[in-house]
Amino acid sequence: MDSHTKVRISRHRTYNTARTDTTYKRTRNEETIILKPTEGKTYVDIIKSMKKEVDTKGVIVEKIPSKGEVQVTKNCNEEKTRQHFKELLKNKMETLAKVGTRQKRRTVMILDIDETTQENDVKQVIDT
Repeated sequence: MDSHTKVRISRHRTYNTARTDTTYKRTRNEETIILKPTEGKTYVDIIKSMKKEVDTKGVIVEKIPSKGEVQVTKNCNEEKTRQHFKELLKNKMETLAKVGTRQKRRTVMILDIDETTQENDVKQVIDT
């Protein structure tokens, strides 16, 4: 990339990638943990129980949609810590909620690619 290249992240925003330094901060791969209340329970029961039984340091309750499921993010750099937190929630909340996960995703639009480049080539580069 040259210093004047622009990357279009969504159709509403364009970010200029021109920087004076060569170091780029790598973002963490966060996943959202979703707690769906079992029958007869509410999100209030889940949050109260989570505060009592689980260490909530670094835990962010992102939102509670109208469905009543609690969406939680654990801020940590290590995958092992995140997995441990998820297993702890499964063990402690098994009577109150079903525990699931959802990866955060971003839509990236790539501009100025050769016409001969195929979709599989781009996927391989992104996955590595």
